[in-house]
Amino acid sequence: LIQRHESLRTGFKMVDGEPVQYVLDHVEFAVESYQARGDEADLFIRQFVRAFQLEEPPLLRVGLIELQPNHGILLFDMHHI
Repeated sequence: LIQRHESLRTGFKMVDGEPVQYVLDHVEFAVESYQARGDEADLFIRQFVRAFQLEEPPLLRVGLIELQPNHGILLFDMHHI
């Protein structure tokens, strides 16, 4: 999906005080994976949501908290720029 859509490979740099977008040919991407008990899920969710570095695409992250073998929480965070 990221390879197919330029917007998911786009970053932003400041040039003369203005944000300028650029598109990379390839970006590294991995799903963050966690194992937790149900009472720990809130802690993992709070740690998952953090600031993006606009000059380092992709400007999205995906995570999976495995609570039990067939029960988990899928996390998705994307910058709004």
